[in-house]
Amino acid sequence: MLNWRKKALKVFNKEKSEKETEYDFAEEIMNVYNKINIKEEKDLYYTNEQLFLIREGDNWNGCKCSEYSYKDFNEYEDFKRYLGTNTRFQLLYRYRGNEDTNNVISEAALLVRRDEDKYYDLEFGWITSKNKVSQKSFGGMTFLVASIIYIMLNDEELKNTNIKISLEMHSEARSILEQKNIDVYHNIFDTKKVNNNKKDLYREYIFTPENREKDIVRILNVLNVKESKILETLENNI
Repeated sequence: MLNWRKKALKVFNKEKSEKETEYDFAEEIMNVYNKINIKEEKDLYYTNEQLFLIREGDNWNGCKCSEYSYKDFNEYEDFKRYLGTNTRFQLLYRYRGNEDTNNVISEAALLVRRDEDKYYDLEFGWITSKNKVSQKSFGGMTFLVASIIYIMLNDEELKNTNIKISLEMHSEARSILEQKNIDVYHNIFDTKKVNNNKKDLYREYIFTPENREKDIVRILNVLNVKESKILETLENNI
């Protein structure tokens, strides 16, 4: 009987030791994870602008991530490194008085088709509006596309490079063209606003170094107009 008790106590102590070891290991992993997060958060940048960009997935599972406006991105990031070969951008609106509550306005995928010293070819993939505030379009997709282009045009590494931008209209942009004969991207791609060809969905524009300053001003004008409209619409519907 005594031997049985000794064996049982030995098994109990072994299991207890294994559980404590597993707990200690899990606790150590969490400590390392928290230290890494603290270190990374020190390198994050948060814009003060109400409209800002993030990479989709950077805030996965509640993770904090850098938030940029087209006004400050180039001061803190290198566009080609930030983009990689492809990524999906999100445009968000920060509610005044409740900075922790953000609303996704639009999303756009961007793919590098060709990357050379004198030729940078990018194609927008699916661009969609996430508008849940107003029944009318207020420029969220246009603003996001223009923001990304503006950032590229102001990138130091790309200042002497031809930048080719292309897209095929999908979702709301296509619907607006088909129903109203209006090209929502006409200011970006320097095309006519009214387009009666409903099958004309492809857009392409090459930004050359020679016209860089002129293009920057043109795209900035688009951003200023759309930003005012977006903020006015959102603030009046909250």
